[in-house]
Amino acid sequence: MIIKVGNFECTEVWDGVFYKKLSRYPQITDWELRTIIEFIEYVRKYGRECRIECEDAELLKRIHEKIRKKKIYLKAARPALLTECTACPYRK
Repeated sequence: MIIKVGNFECTEVWDGVFYKKLSRYPQITDWELRTIIEFIEYVRKYGRECRIECEDAELLKRIHEKIRKKKIYLKAARPALLTECTACPYRK
């Protein structure tokens, strides 16, 4: 699986690619990092591997560094308002 991190319309899995929209690209929140880590763990559970891609090389480097300390980020609390999905124009 490929994980593409960026400023997409929404977070979705499509055709073997997990498109991860960041709410304030190129900044990444602890919650967003948690969702990436949980996705990687889910994929590995079924014997597959993930590759992370991002146009921002510095962000990609930070993501890899933080994933090495995943125990910290797996405790991140869900934010009161999720803003990464734009599929619902009424609730955003």
